[in-house]
Amino acid sequence: MREFTFRVWDKKNSRFLEHWDGNISFDLWRWTQLMSTCLTFPINDYIIQQFTGLIDSYGVDIYEGDVVEWKSFEGTLHCEPVTFDNGLFWVDLPLYEVNEVCKVRGNIFNANIK
Repeated sequence: MREFTFRVWDKKNSRFLEHWDGNISFDLWRWTQLMSTCLTFPINDYIIQQFTGLIDSYGVDIYEGDVVEWKSFEGTLHCEPVTFDNGLFWVDLPLYEVNEVCKVRGNIFNANIK
């Protein structure tokens, strides 16, 4: 069974939850159970982000909401947040097309991304 990995952003405290340090994995059944019956925290206070299954050129895991930087073949520098739409993780193009040449610069919660 495929495992899904998530991290959780705590809106009130402006930080990722430590006990969800990005290494907690849920198989699909447990995730369904958590979302349908075992959810004990107010969901509006948190943002759950999924691991894309991809790593950047430095071996860093890429999550939904990460901001990645890469240069196009023309030499143009891009810096975009990772989003999920239509079954794919995206930047300006499908993430899998640039993950081997990109670098995770931070995430959408960082104020210092340039």
